[in-house]
Amino acid sequence: MKMSQKLVIAFVSAVIIPATIITYMMVQHAQGQAKQNFVLSNEREVRQIDNSFNILFSEIAQNVEYLAQHDSVLASYEGISTYLTSPRATLMQPEIGSQIEQTLYQLFTDFGVHHPRIAYIYLGNEGGAYVQWPTGEVYRQYDPRPRPWYQTGVSAGGEIALTDAYYWESDDTVIVSTVKAIFRENGDLLGVIGIDLSLQNLTEIIKDIRFGESGFLMLVEDNGTVLVDPNEPKNNFKKIDQIHDGKFASIFEMQSGQAQVTLNGTDYLTTVYQSPSLQWKFIGLIEEQEVLDSARDLLQMNVIITVVILIIFAGLAIVISKLINDQIEEKQDQLIAEKEKAELAMRTKGEFLANMSHEIRTPMNGVIGMLGLLADTKLEQQQARYTKLAQSSAESLLALINDILDFSKVDAGKIDLENIDFEVRQLFEDSIASLAQRAAEKNLELILDETQMERVWAKGDPGRIRQVVNNLVGNAIKFTSEGEIVVSLHLDQSKGHKWILHGSVRDTGIGIPPNKVDSLFDSFTQVDSSTTRKFGGTGLGLAIVKQLCHIMRGQVNVTSELGKGSTFSFSVSLEPGTKKVATKPTAVIRGKNILIVDDNATNREVQRKQLEKWGASVTEAQDGISALKLLRKNPDFDMAILDMQMPGMDGASLGKMIHEDAQLSKIPLIMMTSIGDAGDHREFAKIGFKAYFTKPVTSSDLYDGIILVLDGRSSFDEPEAIITKEHLKQLPKQNNRSKILLVEDNPVNQEVAKAMLEGLGYAVDSAYDGVQALRLLTSYSENDPYLLVLMDCQMPKLDGYETTKAIRSGTNGIVNPNIPIVAMTANAMKGDREKCLDAGMDDYLSKPVSAEELQGKLDTWIGVQERVEKVDEIQLSDESEEISEQITREVEDQTQKIWDRHGFMERIGNSESLATRLIGLYKDTMPTELAQLSGFVQDGFATEAGKLAHKIKGSSGSLGAVQVAKMAESIEMAGRSEDIERLQELVPELKAKLDDFIAVLP
Repeated sequence: MKMSQKLVIAFVSAVIIPATIITYMMVQHAQGQAKQNFVLSNEREVRQIDNSFNILFSEIAQNVEYLAQHDSVLASYEGISTYLTSPRATLMQPEIGSQIEQTLYQLFTDFGVHHPRIAYIYLGNEGGAYVQWPTGEVYRQYDPRPRPWYQTGVSAGGEIALTDAYYWESDDTVIVSTVKAIFRENGDLLGVIGIDLSLQNLTEIIKDIRFGESGFLMLVEDNGTVLVDPNEPKNNFKKIDQIHDGKFASIFEMQSGQAQVTLNGTDYLTTVYQSPSLQWKFIGLIEEQEVLDSARDLLQMNVIITVVILIIFAGLAIVISKLINDQIEEKQDQLIAEKEKAELAMRTKGEFLANMSHEIRTPMNGVIGMLGLLADTKLEQQQARYTKLAQSSAESLLALINDILDFSKVDAGKIDLENIDFEVRQLFEDSIASLAQRAAEKNLELILDETQMERVWAKGDPGRIRQVVNNLVGNAIKFTSEGEIVVSLHLDQSKGHKWILHGSVRDTGIGIPPNKVDSLFDSFTQVDSSTTRKFGGTGLGLAIVKQLCHIMRGQVNVTSELGKGSTFSFSVSLEPGTKKVATKPTAVIRGKNILIVDDNATNREVQRKQLEKWGASVTEAQDGISALKLLRKNPDFDMAILDMQMPGMDGASLGKMIHEDAQLSKIPLIMMTSIGDAGDHREFAKIGFKAYFTKPVTSSDLYDGIILVLDGRSSFDEPEAIITKEHLKQLPKQNNRSKILLVEDNPVNQEVAKAMLEGLGYAVDSAYDGVQALRLLTSYSENDPYLLVLMDCQMPKLDGYETTKAIRSGTNGIVNPNIPIVAMTANAMKGDREKCLDAGMDDYLSKPVSAEELQGKLDTWIGVQERVEKVDEIQLSDESEEISEQITREVEDQTQKIWDRHGFMERIGNSESLATRLIGLYKDTMPTELAQLSGFVQDGFATEAGKLAHKIKGSSGSLGAVQVAKMAESIEMAGRSEDIERLQELVPELKAKLDDFIAVLP
């Protein structure tokens, strides 16, 4: 035998035969693996479809439960009649039915239009009556009671039930009914309500599913009824053993797995997936040859490579190839499983975050709102203190909740940034001003260094930047016991279209150990456990700061020296902005008709009381359907405030229906939600909402938002912009209130009057004497003028009478010599009013002044363009005398009362902090003034003593020191008559009354 022949035999023996055997084995393995892959891919595809079915049926079940509890449905069971009176009767004729029937049909119509997947909504009662939406025709007498859906509902005993599917040949549609039976309290059956769901859309999805070129999917009900056979529509709604010669009967019996079946001479590979909740089966089919061919195609390259490898490493190649394939398959399965697990975790986390936000913010909104309303009522001192403590605790809790929710949103990737114009320096100035009180309470210097910062407008998310600043500065205040905190700014505009804002917060606090710096920005982390016990906090603030800076394309870092302080530096990216041009809103809330729609009774009560406090007329609705009924009855509402989270029909859907209704589309809408992200406002703007707020919303934000909406949002350059909390904060600062000049030398009286005026909604400038008042009246801007002067009469340097004459003379550069001037003086004796009017004043108020009296005078004079020369024509004489006599009577009635605390707190708007400051000021100044008064009496200066007593009377009356004010008035009168002996008798009595009064003060 030739050597070549030996070589060929050896090659065939050593290479070709093993390669052939190995190739055959690989082909067999690949074909088996391809079949298994088909089963797995089919199961993944079908599982997604099954999940869609489950979600859809769950939504329908919720809708049935909502309708079953609706008042209209419960009332209708006793008031509907049978509509079918002939074999071809129209099923619904709502225009000729009873009021109950019309109301029911309208309810079904509103609900059905809102849920486009619903095919029919219907109701049948135990008397055989039947109501259905939409209208249609039937060809036989229709009694609901023997129908399968009615019997299914009754058998379920009040639980939500799903009927077997049934098939409509007319339009090739599969229908499934979701039903619920309703019973009286005594157990008697009222009837059954149900919703028909057309599976047409999902049927089309099933028909479109293809596995390769030849594969398709069948849907079979658990009882063996074929719901969808894409290749043979005539098989739809037949039994499984009646189609394809009964070849699928055995396959249908399988719970899962794969099998083979021959149809029309072609072998098919089949798989079965059992729905765990709907009791349906999905049968997938693909031609077996297609699976085998695909496996061979994939193996062609592997065979060539394998032959080459076998030539070099015959035995080793098989082992390596098998190991690699096994590892790849295992890794692919792991990646698929991890991907599905991660997607499920993200969905679950997002749903939990949304639900948690709603469940927490809804009661918090009620708590904070009710505490605000409570604080505005008349409270005893201890009650007011408890209310203030509760408000502080609620705000602290809300801050904690916001930190946790913000961190969860960042972690879940749910943060959506706003991109609006804002003035950068103003943002930081406002933020630092809001933190200044906390710093002052610890005697810390809080400094804002803007030397490297010009006033420019930028575009970004001011709310998130403010959050960064508040967290960093708040931490600095928390961990600094003495020294200073310096906030520095610099804006890098060198890149033109992309600006970088650099900021730093430097403190002289406790510092951070070097080994703790790296973990400082981790969540729920503080320097050590004692930090949490001593300073509080969650350890989330810096973690949120880091994430927010990262989202805004910036960063944050820290340098620190233990015991000497820390410096936190941060940066964020911005875009160039354009300055806004704002106009002053002219709208008012008083007299407006406003609709509140919210399913939470506490939220409605808080909003209603606040709106009524502003003078609005308020109507309430507890759900979307009730709101639509109210609006259709009365489409003349000036505004509607909608809650987002409501059962049946949420706020967005209700807003869309209102906006698309020609009669209702002009009603401005405000959205209130307890689940909110920064990007939500864009979607609400598309629907047609004019403003969007996340609960809890402050009364000031709500007031400003309503005013801007009623005004047509004239404060915005872009009319399509929706109003948010950040838009309100970024509006250029302007004085939207009437401005008043208060001239008063007594610091206690000045503080009280200022608190009353600001509480009534006015802006106030103060002057301590007539000279300062004249200076202010000559220098104020014509674009921001004073509309009225409240003038004290007895003041040093230049008293109220002389100051008024100087104003009326028109000299000294006075811009408006005809400005209304109202005397506000402790002089309540006869003749004092005439003296004020003779000096040129327009009106007269006696101290102590109540808020109602002050508002009455301001209502009379604010807005008067020209001063009336003859004051007597206004007929103020009798009224002023009556007020004077009334005040005198009230003082006389309360002479036995040491402290009129109620009147004092009412004058200052029930502000505990202002009360503490005024009481402290009174205690500090009265001993000096009393000593000065005693000196005047001893030296025989009766007139000076009377003037000083007048001052004591005014401050004491404002503070509610009834007996002290009465005694000071007696001294004032004795001083006017220069009765020294009487003065010598009264001064010790005044001191005794003063001691009694100070003794009861807190």
